[in-house]
Amino acid sequence: MIDQKNKINNKIVPLIFTDFYPSQSHSHEGLCVHEQIPHLPGSENALVLAPSIKYPPFPRYRYVRSHRPESGWQNCEKNVFRIPGYYFPVFGEKFLVKKIIVDSLALLQWRGNDFDIIHANWAYRSGYIASQVSEYLNIPLILTIWGSDIDIWIHEKRKQRYIFQALEKAYKIITQNKSHKEKLLQFGVPNDKIVINPMGIDTQIFTIKHAKKPNKNFTFAIIGNLFRDKGHQEVLQSLSMCNPDIRLVVIGDGPEMLRLVYETASYNLRDRVVFTGAKNPEEIPELLQKSDALIIGSRHEGGPKVLLEALSCGKPVVATKVGFASEIIHPECGKLVEIGDIFAMAKAMDYIAENQWDAQKIRQTALPFDWQNFRLKMEKTYISVLGEHLTCA
Repeated sequence: MIDQKNKINNKIVPLIFTDFYPSQSHSHEGLCVHEQIPHLPGSENALVLAPSIKYPPFPRYRYVRSHRPESGWQNCEKNVFRIPGYYFPVFGEKFLVKKIIVDSLALLQWRGNDFDIIHANWAYRSGYIASQVSEYLNIPLILTIWGSDIDIWIHEKRKQRYIFQALEKAYKIITQNKSHKEKLLQFGVPNDKIVINPMGIDTQIFTIKHAKKPNKNFTFAIIGNLFRDKGHQEVLQSLSMCNPDIRLVVIGDGPEMLRLVYETASYNLRDRVVFTGAKNPEEIPELLQKSDALIIGSRHEGGPKVLLEALSCGKPVVATKVGFASEIIHPECGKLVEIGDIFAMAKAMDYIAENQWDAQKIRQTALPFDWQNFRLKMEKTYISVLGEHLTCA
């Protein structure tokens, strides 16, 4: 019998598929995967394959073209390859995914196939592509879902079959929260295939730092890409109904920037809102530490990870009931509100600003979610999958 624990610690070679991964032109895309990889078992040996898709120059694809990395084969960093794909309206998904599957297999044949496990991120498209590669190479598949795949894409007909195929072929499916587990169960995924393991945070970097405030204004931070489903508009509307001493710092960039700047002016909030633009991940701890609280207005999330980062810094949080927010937020660390309820959000913001908060108690909520605990649980999952694969072989 092979010692699976020894294999995990010394010999495992994971192959990672991901639809989203940071590139030179889109440094904030797929950061969750980029930050997670170093904490996976065998990460020092991992190979990452990320599709790089080119869309036709038609107006309907203008948005997606501007938010996808450059096309073409790229070895953008050590052991990270971008595989080119071309989306044609007539041939659509079938041509695209088949080409990426064939090119992935060709790359693996050229490089050498010495992988023990395949770990895919997002059921669509990478989960499906990885499921085909897994079947062809007879390597077990683990799938991490992040939210969009089962919150949004699974309800789109042209994507459904790819998602269900990935869910069926995976030995284990990693979810970020209980609500996503419930959705998977509703879609017919067996309970023993589902593992809840939220991505971790560095609690040594995201820590409490007390700074003397130069003024009386209470500042909320909202951090993330400026997409419509992140709820920035609702946060601005709520702010307009709050105590005028409350301020908002909007950290991030994206297609909604101009609209949000316009709405800030229309709500007469120009003196109360600051847009910082995109920031490097290394700057986020200090930005959180300088803020008084975090606000999350998202309509759907897998996490969000920034919630844990704020709690680790001892900051109270106002959050919509998305992702694992409902499982983590309690009265001693913040307030939960229904999605889209701007009146409840305004009331919660006033409540957070008017009350005193124990930073140490807040931080205790985040400590179980450090990277060490994440890795330990992932090691158990890898061991289980490798053992199950050997049994079935």
